[in-house]
Amino acid sequence: MADQHELDGYDGPGEGLSAPGPLDVEPVGGPVSGRGRAVAVAQVVAAGYLAVTITLVLAGELVMSVVVGSWVGDIDSAITHWFARSRSGPFDAITRVLSHLGDTFTVLGVAVGAGTVLLASRLWRQAAVLAVGLPLELSVFLSTTYAVRRPRPDVEALDSVPATASFPSGHMAASMILYGGLALIAGSLMPAALNRRWVWAAVTLIAAGVGLSRVYRGLHHPSDVVAGAFLGVGCIMVAVLAARFLPGPANRPGDEVQG
Repeated sequence: MADQHELDGYDGPGEGLSAPGPLDVEPVGGPVSGRGRAVAVAQVVAAGYLAVTITLVLAGELVMSVVVGSWVGDIDSAITHWFARSRSGPFDAITRVLSHLGDTFTVLGVAVGAGTVLLASRLWRQAAVLAVGLPLELSVFLSTTYAVRRPRPDVEALDSVPATASFPSGHMAASMILYGGLALIAGSLMPAALNRRWVWAAVTLIAAGVGLSRVYRGLHHPSDVVAGAFLGVGCIMVAVLAARFLPGPANRPGDEVQG
């Protein structure tokens, strides 16, 4: 007969054993309370800002000094020009919609709406993923684009060109934070692994669509989009680490508390 501990978390035939998600894990050293919680969150965010910014600035300088003018840079430019030559009415319309998914107003509106619901539900860690991740992403993005100052692609842009430089893609980074963050949040509240896989599949498609649309519409080089994706992932990781210092969520639906 199987030991009771081996059955803990078993959801029935066809279901695997439940495992804690990124937001369910306690910080190293155990939970922190009171003023120490705010200090710990601030320390994680500050260290994360420095780490992600330095990494991206160094990557940007590498792109500007080594990649640009090399065969890798030629491929980067060739892809951008191929998209510009391949434009058509239907794809212009599709990429316009995809690009808007990463716009400031879209990201801000969705984040505020989701954050309000999470705070009202007292899901502090989940709310912190967006509350920490998006401002952090913006700070790193502005610092990096100011330091690297990569020119925009030399093709006709289908949208108004932002005042910021090309490296990295802010649309891509913000999309990774928003939709990736929402996927993490949804996953922390879902008991079924299958549901979580579908959520992540949808996020991957959205992020890829936003990135491709920015290259298609002449706003970014492909390498800018890749850098934006890394920026988004880095900020999500920092946000999750910071969120672990806040009060943990209640057990996920379907999970039983073991006596």
